[in-house]
Amino acid sequence: MNGGIVAIWIFLGLFIVALVIIAILIISRNNKNGGSGGGGVGPVPPNPCDINIENLPDVSGLSCCYQAGLNTSFKYDANFGMILAPFVTDYLTVCLSFCPNGSYNPTTKTCDQDPQAFNTCVSQLQPTATCPDQPAVPIAHDGTIFYYGYMAGSTNCTSCCPCGAEGCSPFPCQTS
Repeated sequence: MNGGIVAIWIFLGLFIVALVIIAILIISRNNKNGGSGGGGVGPVPPNPCDINIENLPDVSGLSCCYQAGLNTSFKYDANFGMILAPFVTDYLTVCLSFCPNGSYNPTTKTCDQDPQAFNTCVSQLQPTATCPDQPAVPIAHDGTIFYYGYMAGSTNCTSCCPCGAEGCSPFPCQTS
């Protein structure tokens, strides 16, 4: 056989082996990180904190927000007064949405105007000793999926559909 052809076959074989190894690494990393984390598809996400999921409110009965013609995995929970997401978000960013524009004091880390909703949000979402290395603690669950605070109020979640439904006719979300 010609030396050039042998080199091409060796290169092609090594290339295929490298692709297989990369695919295995990507799949194993995705499984370790809990898959997509949305919609209940894929592996069960790992418990990000030392929190018993059964101690959290079950939001499986809530419909999902319908936005811009798409059914999302966001849910509005009137008990928290906020939209919840099936992925972790920074607690302070979420809680700032409860503080009227310009009234957050970064020095004291307080909301100077109408602080009660902001303070309640901080107490619910701020990382604790059971969850020190996360940007927020989960506050609810749907089956094995943790839900985190995402945004104050229901403004961005006025229409809903059953979670996972495609081509549904949206209806008003439950707001109380």
